[in-house]
Order: sequence, then C-alpha cells, then structure tokens
Amino acid sequence: MEKYARQAVTEGVPQNFRFVVEQTLREFFRAIQGGKDTEQSWKKSIYKIISRLDDPVPEYFKSPNFLEQLE
Repeated sequence: MEKYARQAVTEGVPQNFRFVVEQTLREFFRAIQGGKDTEQSWKKSIYKIISRLDDPVPEYFKSPNFLEQLE
C-alpha cells in the first residue's frame, strides 16, 4: 500500500479532485445538519454529486493485467 501512496504523491492528484471533495463534503454536511442521515437513502444525494463530477475511468485501469503493470 505504501508503494501506491508514494506513486500517487509523485504523480499528483487530478485537477478537479479538490472541487469534487469539497462539493461532496458540503452535501454530506447538509444531509447531517438537516437530519437526513436518519433516512435509509440519505447517501443517494452524495453519490449523485460524486458520479456527476467524477472523471471517466481510464482504459488502462480496466486492463486485466493492470496490477502487473504497476510492479
């Protein structure tokens, strides 16, 4: 795991990562503040924000030998 953390630090994080995290945390806070966390589907609005703002998964991650390429 440490190897992957070092690799992420070296490569940096995607440009919009901070924006997506901020929007997600903002929605999470609103849900808790509004008492929606007592509802069964309270996380749906948070997941919708993440999926709307998320980047598509690069093709090389979908490769069956992706993990072997990291070594």
